[in-house]
Amino acid sequence: MFGLGMPEILLILALALIIIGPKKLPDLAKTLGKSMREFKGAAQDFKNSINIETSIADIDPSPEEIQKNIKAANKELSENVDEPSKDSSKEKLKKDTSEDSSSK
Repeated sequence: MFGLGMPEILLILALALIIIGPKKLPDLAKTLGKSMREFKGAAQDFKNSINIETSIADIDPSPEEIQKNIKAANKELSENVDEPSKDSSKEKLKKDTSEDSSSK
């Protein structure tokens, strides 16, 4: 636990029995046990809240990252709009209609 072996624990218990007395020792042990249980529960709650916060931080992108993605998407869209396609839809339609009429 804390680097304490069985001899050290027995020495501490013997000193507690002498100092506190046999009548109050069970009440003290009960109070100490409740306190440790509450401390462990609080520590576990704290650990869970830290884990939740870090998982949310991993999921949610930062505002700077969102702005970077928006700028990249806008740049990509402007490049696609600025570049005219080689075969526009009107030219394709003319070709298709001329082929249909020539095959008849």
